[in-house]
Amino acid sequence: MPLLDSFTVDHTRMEAPAVRVAKTMNTPHGDAITVFDLRFCVPNKEVMPERGIHTLEHLFAGFMRNHLNGNGVEII
Repeated sequence: MPLLDSFTVDHTRMEAPAVRVAKTMNTPHGDAITVFDLRFCVPNKEVMPERGIHTLEHLFAGFMRNHLNGNGVEII
């Protein structure tokens, strides 16, 4: 798989908060996949509040449970 173009982006120039399309691709079956680059805070200048981090943890956990469980795998 080719590198995401985020490895070639000058991240010191990115604003925060921001959402950027990092890459789009298609699966062999023709499904479209879009990869996003999320920036919540300016690195080394801002700190994401604990509540924000906790919310992201819950969103990710919900995704894991709803989309990846099955075929002998159970995420709790």
